[in-house]
Amino acid sequence: MTDYQARFGELPQTSFAVQGYADAQLLVEAITRAGTTDSDAVLAEFNKFTDVATLQGPTTYTPTTHFNSGAAMVINEVDGGTSKFVERLTPSYVPEPKY
Repeated sequence: MTDYQARFGELPQTSFAVQGYADAQLLVEAITRAGTTDSDAVLAEFNKFTDVATLQGPTTYTPTTHFNSGAAMVINEVDGGTSKFVERLTPSYVPEPKY
């Protein structure tokens, strides 16, 4: 975040910058583990992720959950066109999807 702030003069106004960076970290990790960019091999590595460290926090994937459902969420308030941080929430329990 320090590098982002130095480059742009402020912290990100939404979580999309952090989420995008974390997604790229995960893709690089999966490709590195797979040793190839073959989609089946990369997917197999994603399915093995348990608490992989990213900028967004530890990420675990399963064969049925390919998103970081346990990631912290930031609540911002917009006042007069300016966004400001209010609270950071991290789920304590996220059930497996039923699909």
